[in-house]
Amino acid sequence: MPPSPPPPPPAASPAPPAAAPAPLRSAPRVEEQVRTQPVERRRFDEPRPLEAWLRQIAELRAAGRHAEADEELARLRRAYPDATVPPTLQSPAAR
Repeated sequence: MPPSPPPPPPAASPAPPAAAPAPLRSAPRVEEQVRTQPVERRRFDEPRPLEAWLRQIAELRAAGRHAEADEELARLRRAYPDATVPPTLQSPAAR
């Protein structure tokens, strides 16, 4: 006689009842978040760092965007009147 098949696995016990979800709290409104969170950024009237500005002017010149480079150079000179600007970054007409 062949051996009898193994007994079926025991039935899984039912899962315990889930805990009731925590009550939802309303999220703070965006205006409240903006008003209460600190803002750390450069003021609009502060000039950007000189080296970054010179780098941008060089990139504009390299791309052949001389009119834009001239505008940025004029802004730079207003913000940093005593800054030394390399001759390669000056307007081609001024060289």
